[in-house]
Amino acid sequence: MGCQKRASLRHITCTGSQGTPEQDFRRFAKKGWLKSYGQGGGPAIVVLARIDLATGDPQVATYISAVLSSGKSNACSLKALSIKGENVVVDAETRFSPRGINREALVYNETKKAPAPFEYTLELTPDLSKAVRATAPDFEGLR
Repeated sequence: MGCQKRASLRHITCTGSQGTPEQDFRRFAKKGWLKSYGQGGGPAIVVLARIDLATGDPQVATYISAVLSSGKSNACSLKALSIKGENVVVDAETRFSPRGINREALVYNETKKAPAPFEYTLELTPDLSKAVRATAPDFEGLR
């Protein structure tokens, strides 16, 4: 019988890239759904990492952010994490357009007239490399 490596999910917030890719979380997010903070800097976004419980070392990570119409990253804050099957479900709030599974901005439904923050749910594969579902009640797009 094999021994399954145990891991835990942890998150932090960041407000931009710090130093070189080998000096911050980009080194763990090389295969992540979002591999970096993206354009801009300032608004706090989520960095989600799978941590090896035996060593405390990050195994893989991904960035999760909203996106402005200019393409710059915008604020995203974590509300809850859960597991669905083996996938990771992120419940968050964004201050601008949440991202669809293709990493592009979802389109705001003008008829809703909902104020920010916007509810956002993102379902990721266990290795944090792919989004399989993205929902935001006030938005439309590739979910």
